[in-house]
Amino acid sequence: MSQAFFLTRKTSSLLEDFVHELAAGAGLFLLCGDPGVGKTRTLRELARTRLGERKVRWIDLKAGGSGDGALVDSSAMIENVFAEARAGDVIIADHFEMALKKTRHQLFLSWSTDGLDKHLSLIIAGSSAYSNELRQLARQYEARAQSYQQVPLNPDEAEDFLGFYLFPERPVGELSVPPLLRNQIDMAQGNIGG
Repeated sequence: MSQAFFLTRKTSSLLEDFVHELAAGAGLFLLCGDPGVGKTRTLRELARTRLGERKVRWIDLKAGGSGDGALVDSSAMIENVFAEARAGDVIIADHFEMALKKTRHQLFLSWSTDGLDKHLSLIIAGSSAYSNELRQLARQYEARAQSYQQVPLNPDEAEDFLGFYLFPERPVGELSVPPLLRNQIDMAQGNIGG
């Protein structure tokens, strides 16, 4: 059973843009946003519901998946994913900002060789703080990239989000939020993840 997905107009538009661009052919896509804004959840929803029969290969660059904070060189894993990928596949590389510099370069090197040759699509998700580095690496490896920005929820969306998860049996709409919780929502500035 999959978890329900809270869909805003902005997120729906972002998903449709990805679907349209992926249908147009292979490409390199950069998705940036503040930590906790929902990039990973949005990409999981894209993979789960909008890509049809396309094979999705997921690379999580977050600390080697060990959870202990130790950075791990994932270059070999990236090479293997690109080697196994077939024409039309979509590769999602998440948590770009948590990868070693060597791994970041390997991602673009693999894209500029195997990715283009095999007509793959690559979506790289990372923190807004790394958007310039993403664009610089794309230029360095002579890769044309399309950039997308995922933005935090606005106050009305944050309230609807709470209603969606706290009271799923009720329709989305006005929700009376206690003042203490309202302060916490305002302090989160629309970020919904961890």
